[in-house]
Amino acid sequence: MSRSVAVLCAAVAAATIPAASASAANFVPNPLDPVTFSGDITIEQSGLAPITCRVLLDAKVLAGGFHAEIRGGNFSPGDWQCGWLMFPTAFPWYIYPNTTTQVQFSTFSFYTILGSCSGSLTTGWANGSPGKVIFSSAVIPGTPGACVVNGTLETSPSLTII
Repeated sequence: MSRSVAVLCAAVAAATIPAASASAANFVPNPLDPVTFSGDITIEQSGLAPITCRVLLDAKVLAGGFHAEIRGGNFSPGDWQCGWLMFPTAFPWYIYPNTTTQVQFSTFSFYTILGSCSGSLTTGWANGSPGKVIFSSAVIPGTPGACVVNGTLETSPSLTII
């Protein structure tokens, strides 16, 4: 009988672990479709002069607010290379709210003048009106070298992370 009690206690303890890890941050309002992320980002790769692109990303926040799905988007001038030599790829991307001050992109992918940059990226977030993604020397793996991204993307309608 004591072995059964021990097994039951272990099962109850194990069942509480996923519940604790499920208490993540959420986007509000949710669901929300459409929502845009827009603004200017500056990209540097392998010693080339920085290039500033206007970014527009089309997204939706799924029910529960656990993530936003970026369905498509474009880069436009800013600098003349944007939209012609530099443009986003590999949609959909997903943005996960880690905390009220940090988000994670499952993918942030784009072609560059020299090649491409693509990968998972954790970067800043600022609640406010509007909510904003903040890139501050964010590094994305790339070929022939990593890309460093700076800039801000504002949400419309405004998103908040709670």
